[in-house]
Amino acid sequence: MLTRQEKYKIFQEFKNNSKQLFQQISSKYKKDDEIKKIYGFSIAPGGRMGHLNDRQIDVFYGYRIINVQKYMGANLQVETKSETEDGCQITFQHLNDGRTMIYLFPCHSETFKPAEEFIILKLEKNPRKLLKIKNLKRFYKYMKAYMAVTCSENVATVLDKIVVFYLKTFKEVCINGQVQITKIWKLLKKIGSIIFTVGFSGFCLAFIPFFSNSKQLNELTNEVKEINQQIQRFEAIQNELNSKINFSDITLKVSDEELVDNLNSELGEIKTEIEKINSRLENKK
Repeated sequence: MLTRQEKYKIFQEFKNNSKQLFQQISSKYKKDDEIKKIYGFSIAPGGRMGHLNDRQIDVFYGYRIINVQKYMGANLQVETKSETEDGCQITFQHLNDGRTMIYLFPCHSETFKPAEEFIILKLEKNPRKLLKIKNLKRFYKYMKAYMAVTCSENVATVLDKIVVFYLKTFKEVCINGQVQITKIWKLLKKIGSIIFTVGFSGFCLAFIPFFSNSKQLNELTNEVKEINQQIQRFEAIQNELNSKINFSDITLKVSDEELVDNLNSELGEIKTEIEKINSRLENKK
């Protein structure tokens, strides 16, 4: 594992070779020549502001005048003001902990600025990867597509727009000084939230009626059992009474008045239980 000091030394190697590396990459993209002629193209080891920062490398398109506006100045004299458009830029910033932050800045002018101030392409932990042409070529393609989409020349191809869409969706962007979480992560969180809430709700809705119906079924089953028990008791009393009733001459003679009282009492209890069950069923509807 590389130490912080070793990472710094490797970044210095990258800084010293960055101009040669990016010129080699840039020369292979002839379709970018028109934009380079209009805006210019530069590699600045140490930063574009004096090349004094040993922890920074800027790769950028230059600027051009896009508008000259006349206005009334002091003493009612007509004056002119030029509006410039600055091209895209990639900045490699070596951090104190040994990692390298790679930023992509959009093309912008005074009257037109994209919502994002910059896009974070990568936080590179291993500076050795910056010495590989294939990795730098990918960053250059990002910058080339971003330049084509955000400049005023309207030279963006479908592929350029797809690349920029990918960057704005899958990379972190800075808006109003705040680095935003990626759009794809926002989308996944939203989908996950919907799946969890709706799915959990559906799960509950599916099982609550099941448990509710099971509970109601158990209650009704118990009540039916109670009714059957009452009926059995009634049949036993009725059989006992029939055995003591004389039906000769179609005359009903009861030999045991106590049995009649018991029968009436049991019938009253059964009627009360049935009324209770009917009341419960009405409440469940």
